[in-house]
Amino acid sequence: MPDSPATVFTAASLPVTSAIAADAAARKAIRGQVVVERVESPTFQISARVRQMIRDAQLLPGMKLPTNRALAIELGVDPSAVQRALAQLVKEGLLIRTRRVGTFVAEPPKSLKRLAYYYRANPDPALPGFARTFLAEVTLVGHARGFAVDVFLDTRKPDVSSVAPLPELQRQARARQIQGVVTSTVSAEETKWFLGLPVPYAMIGKSKLPHTFNWDRGQFVELAVKQLAARGCRKIGVICSRVMHEDPEGDDYQLGMYRAAHRTLADLGLAENPNWLAGIPRAKDTGSINGDLEHAALGFELFNRIWNQPEKPDGLFIYPDSLATGALIAAGRHGCRVGEDLHLVVHRNAEMPFFCPDPVDWLVVRASDAAAALVGHIRDQLAGRTTLNRTLRAHIEPHA
Repeated sequence: MPDSPATVFTAASLPVTSAIAADAAARKAIRGQVVVERVESPTFQISARVRQMIRDAQLLPGMKLPTNRALAIELGVDPSAVQRALAQLVKEGLLIRTRRVGTFVAEPPKSLKRLAYYYRANPDPALPGFARTFLAEVTLVGHARGFAVDVFLDTRKPDVSSVAPLPELQRQARARQIQGVVTSTVSAEETKWFLGLPVPYAMIGKSKLPHTFNWDRGQFVELAVKQLAARGCRKIGVICSRVMHEDPEGDDYQLGMYRAAHRTLADLGLAENPNWLAGIPRAKDTGSINGDLEHAALGFELFNRIWNQPEKPDGLFIYPDSLATGALIAAGRHGCRVGEDLHLVVHRNAEMPFFCPDPVDWLVVRASDAAAALVGHIRDQLAGRTTLNRTLRAHIEPHA
């Protein structure tokens, strides 16, 4: 803690009304013999103003305040009023008082009391399914562990929200009203400003920033293909919203599911038929399919493409679940009997209902697992610990 006399904070920063001085003088001179208009006490006004300045980041951690006597002289109040006001803020943890050194603005707290959930909501302010379930699970973790969750929806235009922090989120972080930020389904381009936040953060998505968690989609394919092989399938395909062939313009994130299918089929000694691996045409189109209707239409189209081939698969993995609705409609139109002509493994978010009358195996991911992992990572950062494993896992739920 610095002990130099240099002070950024001055009593001039406290616009305490003249009523404070008048009230103090009246209390001494008149001693209750004259009824005066009630005003807030000097102690209350000073503590309220300093508290607000800390919350607004006008007073930053480590700043040294003037002495009680200096503040009292400048404000025209009794030193005891200043003493009581600052003592209250020391109790609240906003100030630290060191004997013979001075009073300083405290460093951020090391415990989690309020957590921010940030979601980039432009152009649609409504939270999509996974974001809603993730937020609900984070809130449940907060109830269990004693912290509150505040929601920050960023409705600014993308060219602004991708480069500039959300002002209110930044203000509350600087003022230590929140001690951490979590967000879901983001990209590096959308969140570079997270690096400048003065509080810990954790996110789900394809961002290359530190403190990013994600599911291993390659693991999804490996689990699904092995489950289909265990069902006796020998001609296995994949329907997904990623590219399912080599693309020189693709990266590991975009091509991960195809490469996992290629590798797992080879490991199991099964033939790879490119006609049974159906996805989007180009790696650079990853993420271009938006909304449940577009996904369902894509699932319908991709299943038709596979089932119109002369040779048909006996097992399919469908990812994500939003494609499955269209794929199952297409299967019904072709008279395909799921569980007999074709075995399916379908991705599903555990907290999101999905009705399927056919006997399918589920590849399940849980928003609750993601919420626990991200909150745990925030708490680890506050405690100075490091979370090494940031891969979220999935598991198979077979039908009876």
